[in-house]
Amino acid sequence: MSSGSKGGFLGGLFGRKHGHQSSGYGTRGGSRWSTSGVGSHSRGNTFKNMIVGAAAGYLTYQAGKAIIRAAAGPMMWNNRPYYWGSNYYRQSPGHTNMCRMPIESGDPQFGNIYFQDNSRPREITWGCGYYEYCCGYECCRGGGSMGSDRIGGRGSSIGYALIIVFLARRLMF
Repeated sequence: MSSGSKGGFLGGLFGRKHGHQSSGYGTRGGSRWSTSGVGSHSRGNTFKNMIVGAAAGYLTYQAGKAIIRAAAGPMMWNNRPYYWGSNYYRQSPGHTNMCRMPIESGDPQFGNIYFQDNSRPREITWGCGYYEYCCGYECCRGGGSMGSDRIGGRGSSIGYALIIVFLARRLMF
């Protein structure tokens, strides 16, 4: 999707890659795509096909339109709840970062989906954990709130360095 901003003071200080705050899309912002595997376009299409599939039961089809059955209810995929916008999003334990993916009007799977009042959803929202970042329609590991690509983040690395210095000084005396 879009490349991210530097993500605030600490993110700018440490060169954050994943906090798309300035895009106007979300707590963690819009979602970026990985090249393969988790967070890839092909898995995003799998997610979309599951939502629009009749077996899922999230939509009902009337006069060529897909109507959302229960807008406030979560849609489950890979043990993670998804919602039809931030106004329906409910933070769940362990999923502290809200992610958003806009729904384009020309999208082949989501472009013909409507709420019961004939308005269209504008985004899909879901939550990722502290050490995850928004990745396609999923969450990828790394990039915790301190803004690193590694689990633990650069802030943790600085903390570990300080502990090592402290312990080394104690051993010297």
